Parts: sequence; structure tokens; C-alpha cells
Amino acid sequence: MKRIYFIIVLLHAIVLQSIGQSDNTLNTLIVRSVIDYTKDYNEFAKRVHYDTIQFICIDGLPKDIVFDSIPLGVFSYQWIEGNPTHVKKKLRHFTTAIRVSTKLSGNKIDIYISTYEVRRPRKRRKQMMVWADGGKLYQYEYSCETNEWQLIKKE
Repeated sequence: MKRIYFIIVLLHAIVLQSIGQSDNTLNTLIVRSVIDYTKDYNEFAKRVHYDTIQFICIDGLPKDIVFDSIPLGVFSYQWIEGNPTHVKKKLRHFTTAIRVSTKLSGNKIDIYISTYEVRRPRKRRKQMMVWADGGKLYQYEYSCETNEWQLIKKE
């Protein structure tokens, strides 16, 4: 009887932990910022006849982040040979990509999204050419009154 009780308590704890991890606020803020940035950038790029954003670099991002709502390809600078073949083919020509970095300071989260022109010079080389093109800062602050993160600055 003790074993059954222990198993039930253990399964209940596992279920509660997985429910708690499914709502990751940092991932939500990153995805929301990336959606806003790509929408603004792509509108600007279409007006000036420039390439729209096609990829997002996953280096430095949380491992469990999901970009299902964003129609961008995913690649890694650090793991070049591990990228899928269709990504490697697109990276042989100049491609517009974004990179996301985060910083937590006090009750604020800074999410900086920058645009890069990326190209893999030759087929067998394990390097990439990268040109930075600018970026935008999204700053969120935690509000105790509403118990949620709110966008306070976008520059």
C-alpha cells in the first residue's frame, strides 16, 4: 500500500512540474519580441526592396523554445555541420538572419534582436561570413500589480 501511495504522489509531482514548465515566460517574451521585430523589419525590407528575414540563430537561446508561430528557418553558428542540408544550401548565398540575446537585471529583462547578413563561403569550410546590420532592444519590466511582464521600452 505504501508503494502505491508513493507512486501516486510521485506521478502527481511529475505532472505538476511539467505543467509549470510548459508556461515559460522568458520563451513567451522572446517569441513575442521576435514576431514584432520580424514584422517591422519585413515591412521595411519590402518597401526598400531588400531581403526579408529568413532565419533565426538559436545560439544562446533556451533549448526548449519553440518558434512554431514564426515562419523562419533555424540554424546555429556554433554547430555549422549539424545544420540541415537545405539550410546549408541557403547559407551559401547571402541570407538575412536574426540573433537574439537576453539580459536580466533586477526586475527588467532586455531582449536585443539584431539582423545579420550570413553566408557560408565554401561548401566544405567550417566558417561563416557575418555582417551586422542593426537591431532593436525590447525591455520588459515585471509589474507586481498585474503579476506579469510588461513591455516598457522598444528602441
